[in-house]
Amino acid sequence: MKDRYWRRFEAEDLEIRRSNLQGRDRERAELKYQWKQYRQMKEKEFAEQKEMRRQLRGGYSSDEEDESNTETIEEIVEEEISREEEVC
Repeated sequence: MKDRYWRRFEAEDLEIRRSNLQGRDRERAELKYQWKQYRQMKEKEFAEQKEMRRQLRGGYSSDEEDESNTETIEEIVEEEISREEEVC
């Protein structure tokens, strides 16, 4: 019950703050709001694709990226460089 009212009051407070803004501040607030909406949408999309990512990685979850499911190959290349100078 508390969450329901809390969310409602937060939304009302946000709307009051947004209506009190002028010009450039209003534009910035709107851009910030749009960005938050976009991020929420993408986070939801990311969560929905979790199982598909796991299947593509052979059972490993990309959410749990640690060194246990990766292999590092280090190759050392030695190159001999010679330099000849012409002396006059």
